[in-house]
Amino acid sequence: MDAPRNPLEGQIIHLANQTIEMLEMARQAFLRQRRSLVAQVVALGQEVHRAEKALTAGLIPGVIDGGLPPGGEKIFVPMHLERIGDNIEAFARAVERQVQDGVVFTDRATQEIDRLLDKTLELIEATRDVLQTGNRTLVHHVLTDGPCLQATATEFASFHQERLIQGLCVPRASSLYLAMVDHIRGVERHLRDIVKKVSGQPSVPCTPGRVPAV
Repeated sequence: MDAPRNPLEGQIIHLANQTIEMLEMARQAFLRQRRSLVAQVVALGQEVHRAEKALTAGLIPGVIDGGLPPGGEKIFVPMHLERIGDNIEAFARAVERQVQDGVVFTDRATQEIDRLLDKTLELIEATRDVLQTGNRTLVHHVLTDGPCLQATATEFASFHQERLIQGLCVPRASSLYLAMVDHIRGVERHLRDIVKKVSGQPSVPCTPGRVPAV
């Protein structure tokens, strides 16, 4: 990957890397059902909050003084990365409640959540690389696969609600499952917002017949 062109850009990349680390730990917390990993996610989330405030404070004055320069859309990136961190932290706290209450997901539900996490991790890494390189192929990847991840998440949620109606899962498990899906979707939305802002390109709708993104 290319080296950052200035210190602030380097800090943005570092912040993006922290959100990647948060997501990786949250995924392991879910798969291994470890509350200790949840605590690490929350602690790193606090670092993300502090870094975002410092970064935004360093970026805003230049915009106030001279307006938004070419490429100045990156001023909004730390804010979106903080919101990504918030959603990852909320996902991890849902895992904590699952472990604390002894809620067991079916194998299918576990596989569905992990598939969404795996794809989201792919997209968050691609977004980090877009910030560093501006690679058009990666821009296209995020803006096309993101909407399809949303469609897949909606499909999984619908299937899960059907399982609830059929009595194949308990309401407590269903509530946690749907919350986790919503938090993953929140991460993806902010990833796509970042890429749209820095590239100036729109999202590509997930049309029927496309190969599923997950």
